[in-house]
Amino acid sequence: MIAIFFSPYSVAVASTLISFFFYIQQKKRAAIHLLLATFLISGATEFFKLLIHVQRPTGFTLIDDSSSFPSGHTAVTVTVLFFIAYLCRQLLSKKWSPIPFTIATLLTLLVIFSRLYLGAHWLSDVVGGVLLGTTILLLCIISYHRNTRHTHLPVARNVLLLLMSFCLPSFFLIPRDYAHTLLVHTAIVPQKITSIDTWWNSPLSITPVYRSNRLGTPYRPFNVQWQGSLNDIKKNLEARGWEEVPKKQKLKSALERFASMDAKYHMSIFPLLYHNTLPALVMIKPEETQESLIELHLWRSEVFFYGHESLWIGSTDIRIAPKKLLSLRGKAKISLEDSAGLDELFSDTKHFDRKYVHASTKDLPKDVKALAWNGKVLVIRED
Repeated sequence: MIAIFFSPYSVAVASTLISFFFYIQQKKRAAIHLLLATFLISGATEFFKLLIHVQRPTGFTLIDDSSSFPSGHTAVTVTVLFFIAYLCRQLLSKKWSPIPFTIATLLTLLVIFSRLYLGAHWLSDVVGGVLLGTTILLLCIISYHRNTRHTHLPVARNVLLLLMSFCLPSFFLIPRDYAHTLLVHTAIVPQKITSIDTWWNSPLSITPVYRSNRLGTPYRPFNVQWQGSLNDIKKNLEARGWEEVPKKQKLKSALERFASMDAKYHMSIFPLLYHNTLPALVMIKPEETQESLIELHLWRSEVFFYGHESLWIGSTDIRIAPKKLLSLRGKAKISLEDSAGLDELFSDTKHFDRKYVHASTKDLPKDVKALAWNGKVLVIRED
């Protein structure tokens, strides 16, 4: 979303709209300099991309063949946002004048982070974008500052016009470009084809042991591997008292988070992802006290069997209800102690062939170690 909202094209359109609003309010000098800043940074970015060709990071579904250096998103954002902040400062009193620059700084950092997080640029690209954008910004400020005579403009109306100018392009671009942007920044996951017996004899050598968070840091173990039809898995567990968690949370369930101590209303707000993919199946088994429950998340793995469906990998954990509502200290948490619900899952899968294997607990990632994982992995296949 950030990549589309602050794309060079989107920012250029917003800049043009803002310049138009300045112009009709008799702020012709501001309008001309804002357009000039946008034109100069766009031209300078394209010039350096042609002059210095740097290949973009690889390993994604689609690779843009344009030069990675400098980052166009970063350069255009720095120049345009900070020049708008400079213009907006004149509308505010001295007490509130830092606000536009604070907002511009936060948005720029968000854009920089998104470009690195998505794998669209190297660190040197965004640094180059910042330096290039700052250079054009200073030149435009110096030119504009030669005439220090300013006119007063209504603050509320101009803030509203700024927000509309940035939101309007994105309103059209996000529906059009979201799917393509997601595809471009989706990492390639190599697929493995093997036999069920080969996997069964050595499951830990074929599949990943840990699932990484959104920053790429391993923080949860995959303690379940399951071969079989997802529909059969679901029906079997439902017959044993498990409940499927809908992918879209209802409003009533969301509000229960603030009123109920039941653990099922305190599951993670943000969906758990594996390779930027939602779980194919999420099920829970509440306990009688409602103070805790067992969570099961299953994803389609990159392992495929000859003539069969892919292997499902996932994790179980114990979700513990908060001790106190609306409290940071007493918030809900998860635990992997006491086999993390694997023993319960083992007894509920009697119609499947299953066994335990143990992963090494030496040099566990920091986040996994904090959960007290014992290295136990439950491997299940159709009998």
